[in-house]
Amino acid sequence: MGTLIAEYEKRTGATVADRRWFDALVRYKQAATSALIGKHARQQGRADASAERIASLVPDLLEWSLSLLRSNDT
Repeated sequence: MGTLIAEYEKRTGATVADRRWFDALVRYKQAATSALIGKHARQQGRADASAERIASLVPDLLEWSLSLLRSNDT
C-alpha cells in the first residue's frame, strides 16, 4: 500500500497524513466500483456468477470502510 500512497501523493501534491482515512477511501471506492459492475452486468443481461460475486462484496467493503473511519475516532 505504501507504493500506492506514494503515487497518490506524487500525483495530487497532497500528503496522506492519516493512513486509516486513505484506506477507508480505497474501500469505499472499491464498493462503488463493485456495485457498478453488478448493476451494469444486470442491465446488460449478462449477470454471471462472477459479476454477482463482485457485487455481493459491497456491504462488506462499506462496513470495512466505516470501521476504519470509526477506529480513527478513538
